[in-house]
Amino acid sequence: MSARQVIPVAPGIFIDENPVVAIVYDPSEGASFTEAVPLVINGSGGIEAYKSGGEKLRTYTGSWS
Repeated sequence: MSARQVIPVAPGIFIDENPVVAIVYDPSEGASFTEAVPLVINGSGGIEAYKSGGEKLRTYTGSWS
C-alpha cells in the first residue's frame, strides 16, 4: 500500500485551460513522479483528477484582478 501526498499548487498553472490546484504523488521509494496526478478545477467548478492526453501546460502571466 502506498501513501500518497497532496501538494497544493500556487495559482497560475493551467492544463487545457483548467487551473491546477494540487498534485497528488507517491513519495515511496521506486515510485515515479511521472505518475503524479494533477487535480484541476473543471468547467463546472468542481475539483477532479486530470486525465492525460493532449494536455497543454501553460502558466498564467496576466492580471488576476
